[in-house]
Amino acid sequence: MDEIGISESQGQGCEPPRRGLLRNQPRHFHKPGNCGPIDATSKRPIPVTSKSTLTPSSMNKLSLLLIPAASVPLLLAPEDHETIPAEATRVESRLAEQKLKLPDAVELIATVGQVLDASIDPEGGQIYATVYGGQKAWHVVMDQDGTITRKDEIPRFPGWGVTGVWTETASGLKYYDIKIGQGPTPPASDSTVKVHYTGYLTNGQKFDSSVDRNQPATFPLNRVIPGWTEGVGSMTVGSKRKLIIPYGQAYGASGRPPTIPPKATLIFDVELIEIVN
Repeated sequence: MDEIGISESQGQGCEPPRRGLLRNQPRHFHKPGNCGPIDATSKRPIPVTSKSTLTPSSMNKLSLLLIPAASVPLLLAPEDHETIPAEATRVESRLAEQKLKLPDAVELIATVGQVLDASIDPEGGQIYATVYGGQKAWHVVMDQDGTITRKDEIPRFPGWGVTGVWTETASGLKYYDIKIGQGPTPPASDSTVKVHYTGYLTNGQKFDSSVDRNQPATFPLNRVIPGWTEGVGSMTVGSKRKLIIPYGQAYGASGRPPTIPPKATLIFDVELIEIVN
């Protein structure tokens, strides 16, 4: 969730947002003069003075959570837009050459559990399947000789592994406490905190991570999405928590495409490092 352009800034002294030229390079602000981050209430730029701790470097690493739900973020990792689809006759021919056909492979894989879906690589012949068995979900790969060469467990949630029952609040926020720290809890809803986090969609797509950047994010709790205000605000310093935030506590029914789809439940792994003030 590197910071990217904010639409409300256009026409208020800021240049429009620009996308980085390199793949996965974050969009960022180009701020002439004193144009700064957007205030969550007024939706107008906050002046950045020479005494501000918001340097251009740190500004480019602020969490998307600092951006009000009216304007969001960076692009997901792109799909393959380069490969030209094969001709149907070639695919048909290659499938016909495979000795182990997909229906037969599914019958073999069913010994692992209930097969949800399966596909075959027409070039290599490997069969890929999603299987539910033994109260777990699995990615299974089978070769043409019927040998299962891979069987990888699919976790229910991306990121940190969890067990047991989640805690659910009145707002619909759900969380698992991975580690309980011994430090204090943020004293107020506008406390400034320093955290490490990684954010995912429910399909496992990672859309941002301060951990990957090796740079913790610092922000006031009243400048983030409601799910973070509540979920991080009740943590103690040193704690690690997995937040499962319903869309009503995140970016709403419309989402913020292309990064946040409509009605997107967001999953965050969060470590509270420090209460800054």
